[in-house]
Amino acid sequence: MINIVEHFKTKAESMGWHFVFGNDADINRKLTQLSIRDGANVLILYDIADMTMIESGEKLTDEVQFNVLFFLGRKTEGGVTVSKLDETLEQKFDNRLYELADESKLFVRRLFCGEGKCRNVRLTHRLNRFSSNIDAIGVQLNIIV
Repeated sequence: MINIVEHFKTKAESMGWHFVFGNDADINRKLTQLSIRDGANVLILYDIADMTMIESGEKLTDEVQFNVLFFLGRKTEGGVTVSKLDETLEQKFDNRLYELADESKLFVRRLFCGEGKCRNVRLTHRLNRFSSNIDAIGVQLNIIV
């Protein structure tokens, strides 16, 4: 069976992104411990809560289905990418969220190229969710590998 967390981490780091894995209780703490430069991307993978073995007839197959939630965020304070409290939602989309959505879709394609099936991709956005000045696009995936 694939180590799904290591798979996400390896792909994220190969793209030059920071990687954080955990749950609601410790994500913010882990983010504040990283030295993330302004404009850098970070992939935040939430605890994998749902894993299902796939059946075919009366037998279990080698395939496993995962329901995954991750966020692709960008550090935004000062420098080139400016995030202000008075920035409108439209400005956030224009300044970075559309680009993060495109990068998220590209990441999903690269993540499972030839290694599995990705179904039911859903993109959402999370603004001011993290205490490290990171706005993010959330991606919910249903993956069979």
